[in-house]
Amino acid sequence: MKGVETHSGLRRSEVIHQVTGIPFERIAVPSGPNLARETAGGQPAASVIAYPDETATAALHKACHTPYFRPCTGTEVAGCELGGAIKNVIALAAGTRLGAPGGGEPHRVTG
Repeated sequence: MKGVETHSGLRRSEVIHQVTGIPFERIAVPSGPNLARETAGGQPAASVIAYPDETATAALHKACHTPYFRPCTGTEVAGCELGGAIKNVIALAAGTRLGAPGGGEPHRVTG
């Protein structure tokens, strides 16, 4: 699952900590519905950036905010990581369903 290491079940911050030895309180985690190429090209995007230290989180927000990129920040790293991973599973399931016979169209509401 994207966002969780398959063979260990570790979240991204846990892998970074395990590989580098960087303390958890120094690891920031981005998560969001954006693509690097589009963001780098100046297309509007938003993302969540989680970091355990509130003061540093405010500094991250200020450093990353641009007219086209809006970071939302918080201190709940595990929630950010797991929320992003679960979102990926839901997106895959929805995409699979839409591609299946009789999958329907998401922009139409029938009743």
